[in-house]
Amino acid sequence: MYRFNLSAPGTVYLVGEHVMGYNKTCVAASLNKRTKVMFISIPLELQSPKIIEIEFSSIGLCVTIPLDKFRSFFEMDNSACTFTDNEFHKKIETFINIIQKTNLSTLEPRNKVHQASLQAFLYLLVDISRKEQIDVTPFAIKVVTEMMMGHGLGSSASFVVCLATCFSHWSQLQKGFSFQDKLDKEKIAEYASKCDSVIFNSQNTIESNVSVYGSVTIFDGILQNQAFTYPPIRILLVFSKVSKKFT
Repeated sequence: MYRFNLSAPGTVYLVGEHVMGYNKTCVAASLNKRTKVMFISIPLELQSPKIIEIEFSSIGLCVTIPLDKFRSFFEMDNSACTFTDNEFHKKIETFINIIQKTNLSTLEPRNKVHQASLQAFLYLLVDISRKEQIDVTPFAIKVVTEMMMGHGLGSSASFVVCLATCFSHWSQLQKGFSFQDKLDKEKIAEYASKCDSVIFNSQNTIESNVSVYGSVTIFDGILQNQAFTYPPIRILLVFSKVSKKFT
């Protein structure tokens, strides 16, 4: 049995914005508003029925997935099986449609935050499990965030970084690493930015990189970056009540 907690920060733009285009320079910093994950894996012999339990309390989403349905649908026992990005996304959407027809979730079909959050969860779980050879056993995961999804501050990036870190850490523990062993941040940033692009339609890697590495980072016109460590500073955040649209 494995049990651990982790978190990832949001992002705030101090100078410029990512929407200004790649020919501009912007300065982004990690924000002390975080997404937090609590994870516990359960040995097969200790759980019946064998399920995956997901609770995203901040957005009112709870989902229970039968483990055998998950493994068979995504062909987790077939190591030779591969999907293109488009096929993978379509497959996730189909699986969510199946889940919606059961009484095992609070998933709302027209709630775009529910849909995108569950898509990101499944995307990262399947992608990282395949690439890192995770033996997916029953587990429960609880996610809470101090940010409103879809209102900026890197909420989606913080969310996917948290999940990518969670599944990467689970992989390491199964391979015999200890809780103190360092995670491969470069690999986590790669997993997170790909998910942020495919699921949340992010056009750059700025927010996922800041969420992974922290500090204050200057991004130039071609997204090469330079990070600096500064003492904590106070920032006034004003809620504009204008939300980003999930597409």
